[in-house]
Amino acid sequence: MKIKRLILPMLALTGMLTAQAQEALKLPISQNLTLKIWAPFNANANGAIKNFGEMTLYKMLEGSTGIKVDFEHPPLGSEKERFNLLLASRNYPDIIEYSWFDVPGGPEQMLRQGVIVRLNEAIAKYAPNLTKYLAANPGLRRDISTDDGDIYAFPAIRINPLKEGVTYGPTLRADWLERLKLRPPRSVADWTAVLKAIKTGDPNGNGKPDEIPLSGDSTSASTGIPLTVQGFLSAYNLAPGFYQSAPGKVGYAEITDDYKRFLTQMHQWYAAGLIDPDFMSSTTQQLDAKVLQNRVGAFYGYAGSGMGRYLANAAKQIPGFSLVAAPYAFGQGGKNYMPFHSASRRYQGYGAAISGTNKSIPETVKWLDYQYSPAGRLAVNFGKEGATYTLVNGQPVYTDMITKNPKLSMAQALTYCCRPQFLIGIQDIRYIRQLFSLPQQQSAYQLWRRASFERVLPGVTPSQGDSRKFASIMNDVNTYVAEMTAKFITGAEPLERFDAYAARVKDQGIDEATGIMQRALDRYNARK
Repeated sequence: MKIKRLILPMLALTGMLTAQAQEALKLPISQNLTLKIWAPFNANANGAIKNFGEMTLYKMLEGSTGIKVDFEHPPLGSEKERFNLLLASRNYPDIIEYSWFDVPGGPEQMLRQGVIVRLNEAIAKYAPNLTKYLAANPGLRRDISTDDGDIYAFPAIRINPLKEGVTYGPTLRADWLERLKLRPPRSVADWTAVLKAIKTGDPNGNGKPDEIPLSGDSTSASTGIPLTVQGFLSAYNLAPGFYQSAPGKVGYAEITDDYKRFLTQMHQWYAAGLIDPDFMSSTTQQLDAKVLQNRVGAFYGYAGSGMGRYLANAAKQIPGFSLVAAPYAFGQGGKNYMPFHSASRRYQGYGAAISGTNKSIPETVKWLDYQYSPAGRLAVNFGKEGATYTLVNGQPVYTDMITKNPKLSMAQALTYCCRPQFLIGIQDIRYIRQLFSLPQQQSAYQLWRRASFERVLPGVTPSQGDSRKFASIMNDVNTYVAEMTAKFITGAEPLERFDAYAARVKDQGIDEATGIMQRALDRYNARK
């Protein structure tokens, strides 16, 4: 049975790549169909629109395809809870958008339970645009398939970070560095010197010791390492949680000697007052307030919604305000490692799956596939010609409505028209280049990508048979590791107890969980 299970998907994929008997897309697709779509909302969209259906994009798609859409969004911050409630209800919409790597048991379990359907044959017959793209990018086909070769969703395909750049990284006040006669830091020692100078040198010039050298928000990795400090794993030969300790070899970072060295340094910074005391609980809104109060010297952020937004807003309130990117911190061996797994992935697990209760699968596949067509890609990334973009020498250029909106940042203004930031389809590099139009941004996303991607994992998930045991182990491990990481950094727990902490993580089953992830990586590497 297993042999047949493997052969059938491969035959379907072969047919997909050769596009035999594939239907050409004819418009309109249908004149009397409304697709119900469940999709997480987006923080950039919040405040600009209330529902994705308001976007110019979906009005354009209706005009082209004849198909209407009806979106349902869970409240921001409640996505996982509402997704679980959706599964329990068994009252599924036609399309479910979600981060499928985050589902317990992965997409394989959703297929087995009939929540979503296998798409290989439908794509082979009804999706010429996605078929063409996958044929030209065979590595991507491996990423969007299960170990058995099942394609389960129409993917959100982002720019290739190894080629075009990484959009998240360490950022500092350039004007403060200039005032202190310092350069952007490279090594951990450089960072220590810069943070101490910010704390003691009064770079905001108000005569008060109110500067916060390193701040951030409390958003964390699955293991509970806040982003405020997680980025500094780059100097310690690590990526958070499960990582590649050697090519093709899975390790668990948070019990290694390198992690102890990382914690030791973070504790020293915290004890010296170089890290925001609220680093475990601060929200994005609280970070915004501190930046606008002219108090923050360094943080990790996006080139767009971080650097770009602050340069647009804080510069209006703070004379001379300027930002500059630093490389991910280099370690003792003169090398830096990307400390965020998703940064290396063109496909990060987010996609539009067709539910097991959908009664119009051919039409749904065609509608989704249109978004991978040349016309659909323009609409997804740029909106409507003449309104939100114009063609200049054949290239799409956003209008002032997007780039110079008097009320919204560019990232927010884009949500009126289209969804290149949280798309279903193919992200266009020409969008990135315009979103990051400032010299500081362009320098940042090229600088950040120079970190080594050796330690990050591709998008792998435990098998169905392993998923329940893995979840049981990691629920306990993640809770304990997050608790102890905070205690070690703040000094509530002495680092002399690190070995006892690591032993307890082993007692909780981390070696078995590491073995599960090793098997998952082996299966991924064996995919065709």
